[in-house]
Amino acid sequence: MVVILAYQRVGSSFFGKLFDLNPNIFYVYEPLDSLYRAMYGTESGFNIPSDITSLKDGRNRILPKDEVVAVEEFLTNLFNCRLNKLPTESFVHSFWSFLPMFMPSWSPYLECLQNVTLIHGRAKCSAHVKCPRRFGAQPSKTDSCKHHLWTSERKMRTKAGATGLNWSTSYKQCMSNVRRAADKCIRIMDSKCKRMLIRVTKTVRVTMESIEGLVATAENVRVIQLFRDPRAVAASRMTAKTYRGLYAGNSSVLEAGVYCRILLRDLHTRRRLEKLYPGTFYEVIYEDFVRHPAQYASHVYRFLESDIPDTLSAWILKNTRNTSRPGGENRTRRMSKWKRKLTVEQSEKISTLCKEFYDTIKYDFE
Repeated sequence: MVVILAYQRVGSSFFGKLFDLNPNIFYVYEPLDSLYRAMYGTESGFNIPSDITSLKDGRNRILPKDEVVAVEEFLTNLFNCRLNKLPTESFVHSFWSFLPMFMPSWSPYLECLQNVTLIHGRAKCSAHVKCPRRFGAQPSKTDSCKHHLWTSERKMRTKAGATGLNWSTSYKQCMSNVRRAADKCIRIMDSKCKRMLIRVTKTVRVTMESIEGLVATAENVRVIQLFRDPRAVAASRMTAKTYRGLYAGNSSVLEAGVYCRILLRDLHTRRRLEKLYPGTFYEVIYEDFVRHPAQYASHVYRFLESDIPDTLSAWILKNTRNTSRPGGENRTRRMSKWKRKLTVEQSEKISTLCKEFYDTIKYDFE
């Protein structure tokens, strides 16, 4: 069981190819967005990682205990192929519509989805939801939705006809119908999961706090923490609203501050856990990975006690050294693009704001 604990815009999708391209690995891309959708009724893709860890006023968001437990249980069930215990949203999430580019090995499952038109079915169910579209935008309403969609479902089994619950009852009934239609597709996923001895997920929506519970209770877990220069992350997140939190708005400096805060918290937690669970964690700095991809791939697979596929080495060379792309840039040069996107003042402010991070890592990002 392998968790790639990453952060938005740190190159995690590219890094994830080390596993997705291995036909002997069960690899799942960003599964936790569907969990937040199921818990809070938010729209798929609008559970922004920065909003999960920070409030609108910039303060640190303390994750509710039930949320931490839900993440831990979700990952445990996923890794143990107990797919029947995952929420229906996981199987018909809108991410599946563009995942062929990230998870090409999933084509049989995607073909099944298309055949039963489940994506359309999911959209019909979404029409019943009366919750804020974006996580963190209206906290009180979002918490109320969690009570209707998650807490009451798991603890109270809400009574039919209760005030304010009509929409959630209709949504649950609709998703129940989708679940039945999706059953044959889920069996395809279940079969694939059980055939693979190594199961990997890449997610930017988990914290080391949730990982702590997973490592403490599950056997044979490996955690790869992937991060990147805060200046590069901040510049990249400014390219789309769904890449940055509500607090930062259009400020790359504020977004970098949020990123450094949660990253440092995860780093400190990881280093504490490494003493309790030696050999469980592995650190990857994206800039170093791009500079030495073959070496990192070899080290990562050795960390997993597995052999690296012959085809992976050729893919790494092609996708890190290829200069035939528009503009003739390879990934080594592309990772420095942030220097053209940030002003000198912005770069200096981020360096100051994230000084503790740079002092802790002691890596030459230049």
